[in-house]
Amino acid sequence: MTDGYDIIGDIHGHGDHLVALLLKLGYQVDDGVYAHPRRRAIFVGDLIDRGVQNRMVVDIVSAMVAAGTAFCVMGNHEFNAWAFHYEDARYDWLRPRNNKNLTQHLAFLQEYMDPGRPQREQELAQAIDFFASLPLYLDLGDLRIIHACWHQRYLDQIAPQLKPDNSAPRELLISAHRPGNDSFDQLDNLLKGHEIPLPDGFCYRDNYGIERHRTRTRWWLNQATSYRQFALAPPRVLQQLPDSPVCEQDLVGYPAGAPPVFFGHYWQTGTPHIMADNVACVDYSMGRGEKLVAYRWDGEQQLSDSKFLWV
Repeated sequence: MTDGYDIIGDIHGHGDHLVALLLKLGYQVDDGVYAHPRRRAIFVGDLIDRGVQNRMVVDIVSAMVAAGTAFCVMGNHEFNAWAFHYEDARYDWLRPRNNKNLTQHLAFLQEYMDPGRPQREQELAQAIDFFASLPLYLDLGDLRIIHACWHQRYLDQIAPQLKPDNSAPRELLISAHRPGNDSFDQLDNLLKGHEIPLPDGFCYRDNYGIERHRTRTRWWLNQATSYRQFALAPPRVLQQLPDSPVCEQDLVGYPAGAPPVFFGHYWQTGTPHIMADNVACVDYSMGRGEKLVAYRWDGEQQLSDSKFLWV
């Protein structure tokens, strides 16, 4: 019987931190698998890339999922990795192997593509199959998990195409990498976050110096507000955004009476805190060497800052 769930944020290849957090949460190795006598872990995706212990993370999480001591949903990095390693006869590699994508995926590749160890090819195939098997979201009735955005309209549209466990069939994963398809827009929002265009004439430069004409959003807000308030961005960027109202049609919203929803993806910093009474992000920038965060959920419908733990 499960007394509660421990929702764990984006790990990004930091295996030692994952072990330290699991131990802090009371999980112990039982027959090679981390388990808790009364609780179950839920991983919000982005297990890989950036860190140098990708195989360690994948081995731990996949073993926990197989043993039933954890759930895991697909993150955009698992989605991208599957496409990077899927060769479509019509289009070559589904995710182009250009410098940008190679750089993003390099830490993972260095661990799995060692020509001196032929067994790595089998390990790579197993990891990619595991990524493809992950559900796009979890709806446990009184608890919801998704990697980036709980977009109810898109979830309703895509649900009939999913397998019973909410994982995506291969055909859907392929079409979701083709701009112009409905599935592209749906998975782009669910796994990479809701973005909106900035008004004409407005743009900003991100941390890499790239000029941006769109912004990520605080998609859970239920009322139209200004771009500066609605954008999910660092203070430096927010100061560059207009204070004009956001169009109603750009809102997604998350009802105040809906079950708590947890997600990752957004590179939060500082002391972990809830976004709303029933909304929480558990990504606190482990990919940049900051915190690996968990929220200890015990059935409460009004979330609390006091339930976060981290290493």
